[in-house]
Amino acid sequence: MVGLETYVERLKFVVKMWESTPFGRKALQQAEERAEKFIEKNKYGLYRGEVLLDIGTAHLVSFFDVDNGEKWLNRAAEWFDNVQQFDKDLKDFELPESVRKVSHPPKNERYKDRWANVKLSQPKPGDFFNRRSCSWYWNSKRKDITLLQGLVAFAKEDYETAEKHWNLLAELDKEFYAQQKAAGWENATTLARLTWNLRNQKGSLYATSEEMASFKDPKRRLAILIADLYYESEQHQKALSIYQRLENRELGTLSKNEMAYVILATFACLCWDKEVNEFVYIEPRTKFFSGTPSESRTILAYANRIIKRETIESQIKSINLYEICIKKSSDSTISKSARLFLIDRCLILSNIMRVNGKNDIATVFYNKVWEYLNNPTTKTDFDKHMIKRIESTPQIFSNMRNK
Repeated sequence: MVGLETYVERLKFVVKMWESTPFGRKALQQAEERAEKFIEKNKYGLYRGEVLLDIGTAHLVSFFDVDNGEKWLNRAAEWFDNVQQFDKDLKDFELPESVRKVSHPPKNERYKDRWANVKLSQPKPGDFFNRRSCSWYWNSKRKDITLLQGLVAFAKEDYETAEKHWNLLAELDKEFYAQQKAAGWENATTLARLTWNLRNQKGSLYATSEEMASFKDPKRRLAILIADLYYESEQHQKALSIYQRLENRELGTLSKNEMAYVILATFACLCWDKEVNEFVYIEPRTKFFSGTPSESRTILAYANRIIKRETIESQIKSINLYEICIKKSSDSTISKSARLFLIDRCLILSNIMRVNGKNDIATVFYNKVWEYLNNPTTKTDFDKHMIKRIESTPQIFSNMRNK
C-alpha cells in the first residue's frame, strides 16, 4: 500500500505540474516577459537578439500574427544591426579554451555534397556557438530576420518594402551569390526566386496567382505565404510542417481548391526528403486535385517524380501523364514543360527499345516525338533546338524518320 500511495502522490505532482505549465499563447506571453528581463540584464549580451527573433518567428509562424510578429522582428533587426559595435564589452562572455576544443561551429555556413549540391552545414550534437565564436553566425541570423520581414511586407501587399528586405540577402551572403553567378546558377537562389515572384505574380510565391485566389481566409492565406516562403528559400521541412497543419485542418476545413494546392506543395516538399516515399502520400490523393487550378502542376510534378523509379513501366506512365498534362493545362509554361519532358522521355525509351532489338516499339515512341514537334498548335521556338538534337543522334533515328 505504501508503494501505491507513493505512486499516487507522484501522479498528483505530475498533474499539478502539467496544469501549471503554460501552452500556446500563454507560453508565448510568458516567454515575452522572461525575454524582457533577460535583455534588461545586459541589452547586448549573448543570445538576446536570438530571443527577439524566436519570439517574432513564433508570433508569425506558430500563430500567424502579422502585427506582433513584425514588432518583434523589427526589434531583432535593430538589435543585430547595433550589436557589433558593442562586442568590445562582451569579453566576459568569451568561451573558455577548454570548451572551444570540444564545441566549435562548422568552418563554413555551406558545403557541397558529392553531387556538388550546395547544402547548409549542420552542427554536431552538443555543439553550441554564437556570433563571438562563429564568423558566419551574425549574417545567418540577420538573413533569417530579413527573409521574414520581407514576408510581412509581402503579406501586407507592400511589395516595394518586401523587395528592399529581400535584396539584403545578397548583401549578407556576398560570397555565396558571387559563386552562384560565376557558376551560371544565379537564378537558382532564394533571392532570384523571390524577385521573379515579385515581378511576375504579385500576391503569391510558390503558388500561382490562380491558386492563391482560392485562399480567402486571412490566416490560411498568411499560412500559405509563410510556407511558400520557406519552400522558395529551400527550408523544406519548415514549409512541410505548415502545409501539414493546413491539411490537418488546424485552421479550419479547406475548400477543394485549397486542399489541392496543399497536396501539391506537400508533395513538392516530400520529394526533397530521401528518407520518405512520396508516392505513398500522393497516389491516394490524386482524386483531390482533379478539376482544380493545381491539377496540371500536380500531374507534371507527379510525372517528373515517377521518372526517378527508372523502370520501363514508370517511364511509360510518365509519358501518359505528360500527355494528360498537355491536354488539361491552360498555362502555356506548364504545357511547354510537359511537352519538353515528354519528348525527352520518348527519345530515351526509343533508344532503349532499339538497343534491345524492339524496333517496332522504338518507332512508336519516335513517331510520338515527331507528332509533337510538328504539331502547329503546340509548336514552339524550342522545336528547332530539339530537331537539331535529334538529328545529331545515332543514324538509326534518321532511318526511322525516313520510314
